[in-house]
Amino acid sequence: MNESKQLELSLKTLCATIFLGIAGDLLLRDAPWGIGFALYAIVIAAVAAYLYRSRTSDFGKGVVWLVPPALLFASLFAWRDSNDLKLLNGICVTLVVGVLALRVRSGNVTVATLIDYPCRLAERWLCFLSDFIKLASLEGQWSKLGQASLGKKATSVVRGLLIAAPLFLVFAALFASSDAVFSKLISRTFSFDAGQSTSHVFVLIACVWIVGGFLRRVFIAKDPPQVEGPHPLGPKLGLTEIVIVFGTLNSLFLAFVAVQFRYLFGGHAMVQTTAHLSYADYAHQGFFELLVVAILGLGVLVGAHAVVKSHESRDWRTFASLALTLVTLIFVVMASAITRMQIYVQAYGITEERLYAVAILGWLTLVFCCFCATSLRRRPERFAAGALASFLLVVLGLNALNPDGLIVRVNTSRSVAKVDGAYLGSLSQDAIPDLVRALPKLEPAAKANVIQQLKIQKDEMEADDWRSWDLSSLNASEALSEVKL
Repeated sequence: MNESKQLELSLKTLCATIFLGIAGDLLLRDAPWGIGFALYAIVIAAVAAYLYRSRTSDFGKGVVWLVPPALLFASLFAWRDSNDLKLLNGICVTLVVGVLALRVRSGNVTVATLIDYPCRLAERWLCFLSDFIKLASLEGQWSKLGQASLGKKATSVVRGLLIAAPLFLVFAALFASSDAVFSKLISRTFSFDAGQSTSHVFVLIACVWIVGGFLRRVFIAKDPPQVEGPHPLGPKLGLTEIVIVFGTLNSLFLAFVAVQFRYLFGGHAMVQTTAHLSYADYAHQGFFELLVVAILGLGVLVGAHAVVKSHESRDWRTFASLALTLVTLIFVVMASAITRMQIYVQAYGITEERLYAVAILGWLTLVFCCFCATSLRRRPERFAAGALASFLLVVLGLNALNPDGLIVRVNTSRSVAKVDGAYLGSLSQDAIPDLVRALPKLEPAAKANVIQQLKIQKDEMEADDWRSWDLSSLNASEALSEVKL
């Protein structure tokens, strides 16, 4: 690679990083993330497209398909107001950007191990700091800065600023002394607030560090491509050990399902006929324990697959049969967990915690299916990517579902005497249109609580910065305009 081109690209990337740091400070600082975050992602994509034309390293073809999902999940900040959804959308953006940085050279995003996703993703994000330090040093070519055309322009700009600064200060002081109005304008413009300055510096440094490290990794770094395919993890186990482990677990799961089948799927009748068993006990002493069982079962399956000796066809068929049996039994346990939660919701209503717990079960279902379709078919290198894709799919589905709106619709469809107006009113702006529609059928106490919370949210919406705007706030404003608060 031509050193002058390398220096030009490094300087362009550094200038772009400074610009993006300032843009991040303007769009993200001191405001809840809404459309500002989506716009920032678009600005980063536009700058990356500009730098792409000057790239000096090859790109893997597969990483191009990661750009739309990254922009999609970033744009969801301009759709939903729920903090939980914003957290999940942010996690999705982080994961997709990490995969892009990890696979930018090889391009193969569908082949990975559990070391790659998520372990190397976390490592990649941590390494953005060292990447930015290398970028700030212009890859060790500061001494050659004057040889590059862009470097000459940058040097000229710096010299011009150094000359202009003292002249600006002198003339500004003279003008301020001559006119009181101009003096106040200068004082307001250049007033110093320690707290504000600290927040500016913090956001600027964070954006420059992350974005600069990412751009350097994508456009400049010359790391060799990651080694694809499965990697052996520790000692291997033979058929005897696997049969004992899976035989024991399958027997335990089967006994649990068989002995307590009536308890697992008894529903309302079981709760009513069992002494000292309330709806709360039935759900809480079952759902969350069974959720943990499903998670641990997935860990056992993945761990066993990593250490099983699979070169013998007979051994592999035995392992696959035992593993498939365990997956089937876990599905039964998960169905029981869903049944318990359904009964609890019918009795006490639904909350964010309960809804997202069910979403976790839905994701686990997809992950188990992915395990059967990949690892049990001797394609384990595609399991991690499938699990990641299923997580993105579930989060996208939650955005489309609108959890807070669903909570309002479900809880207000029950007996009005059981509606917790204070809780429903505390939900995000995503819930406001459904709350307004439900007001006429609420009892007076619940209705008063909801109206009180809606007034608070209306005041907050009127005080919101434009960067916090999202589609939910627009729908909420339209809904609130139809009622007198």
